[in-house]
Amino acid sequence: MNKQGQGALEYLLLIGGAVLVASIVIALITGTTAGQKDPRAMAKCAPLPDCAKCVAKFSDDTMKCIAVGSSGTEKTTALECTAGWTSPEVFQYCGTAKTI
Repeated sequence: MNKQGQGALEYLLLIGGAVLVASIVIALITGTTAGQKDPRAMAKCAPLPDCAKCVAKFSDDTMKCIAVGSSGTEKTTALECTAGWTSPEVFQYCGTAKTI
């Protein structure tokens, strides 16, 4: 029996297994950050004190602030802010729609 051929096959299987494990680890690492809010954008939006200032601060699509109410309702335009919040909901904080 040819022992040299068997060793080469085992070596290729070992390399294939290592590549498979590495690709799974990379997929898990990159998948965990997808969809999370960008912390730098949150830091720029957070100090804004009210709904109108929040949505007016950054109106471009690259950096958009959103006003969030006490029940989680989001407002993204000045028109929505002037309409006010449905009672008993109030402005809670200014966040961002930008994700990582």
